[in-house]
Amino acid sequence: MGKSKRSMNPADALRKQQRKRELKKNKEDRKRVRESALAKKDVGKVRQEISRLEHLANIGHAQAAYAARMQEQEKKHEGEARKLVYDPKRGAFVPAKIKG
Repeated sequence: MGKSKRSMNPADALRKQQRKRELKKNKEDRKRVRESALAKKDVGKVRQEISRLEHLANIGHAQAAYAARMQEQEKKHEGEARKLVYDPKRGAFVPAKIKG
């Protein structure tokens, strides 16, 4: 004849209940230990990496602004260069005379 689940030995039931409580307590202890380890963890390396990446981003913005400024100056000088012609008598570039 098999045992039914309802009729469990009271000593076994007590051990089972104690084991359940023990597992719950261990789970809470592990969680607490994990949290305390994270709290004590050194975040200096992470902060240093963040600041390095922010610095690289700032450099990128500065380089983009510099490139835009240089491109604008090139366009400006290109327009001025088209207005100049070389005068061999003077040996220099002079403004072109507009025929009229």
